Amino acid sequence: MRRRRVILFLVLLSLPVALAACGGGQYRELLSRTEQMQSELAQIKASNANTMVMMEDIQNKLLLLEDQVETNRTLIGRASAAQPQLPVVRLRPEHNGGGTIRIEESDPNSEHDGPGSFTMEEVPAVKFQKLEEGMTVGRTEEVKPPRTTKRRFDSRPIELYKQAYEFVREHQHAEAIEAFEAFLDQYPDHDYADNAMYWMGEAYYDSQNYEKALSCFEKVIQLYPDGNKVPDAMLKRALCLFNQGHKEGAVGAIGQLVARYPTTRAAGIAKEKLKTMR
Repeated sequence: MRRRRVILFLVLLSLPVALAACGGGQYRELLSRTEQMQSELAQIKASNANTMVMMEDIQNKLLLLEDQVETNRTLIGRASAAQPQLPVVRLRPEHNGGGTIRIEESDPNSEHDGPGSFTMEEVPAVKFQKLEEGMTVGRTEEVKPPRTTKRRFDSRPIELYKQAYEFVREHQHAEAIEAFEAFLDQYPDHDYADNAMYWMGEAYYDSQNYEKALSCFEKVIQLYPDGNKVPDAMLKRALCLFNQGHKEGAVGAIGQLVARYPTTRAAGIAKEKLKTMR
């Protein structure tokens, strides 16, 4: 039995040589086609890898755009005091031969609707010399616009942020906190820095470490006052205070949230929570 296996192995080993000897042209053609197909397969794999990288970059850019849209929506919905109306300033030439221009200011709160309630000052009118033929103008240096360079999109911070956020979803709180701290250490000024600080607070909150959670939510409110996570951070600040036994502080924090962001989802949740606190 062992002898038969040895004979079969020798036959298989000599088969390519025999094929090459019997039909060398066909063998070389098959070998060439095989190598060509392997090359095409490698190109397809490389193309797919590049496509995946491009798709990942597009998804990361979309995340940033969505964050910016949410931030703008939060800013628009934030309650603000009425802006003061500024006075209207008009320039009127004086036709008295003195070559002056009168600067007049009207009070928007005044009942007088006519032009020029009072004069602020008088300044000499600007006169221009007529340029005759043959006259030259002083040479001025040409101002060139600054050169703009296209910066390559860096997807590393978004990848690090998504990895940390995945830890939050999996309730791996210690890993999430460590990953968000690494993100903030490396990218403290990134557009997602406020989000990272907020979700780190969420990880502490879910771990019932209300003291450190409160610190994170306070930083979101203070360091990123125009960020889209401020309403949620104000809500969680109130809940941290309530869980620590500071009922009055929690009620006051909810009042601040509702007054500042009355139309947000966080304000709606805060109103419901307030019913259980009283």
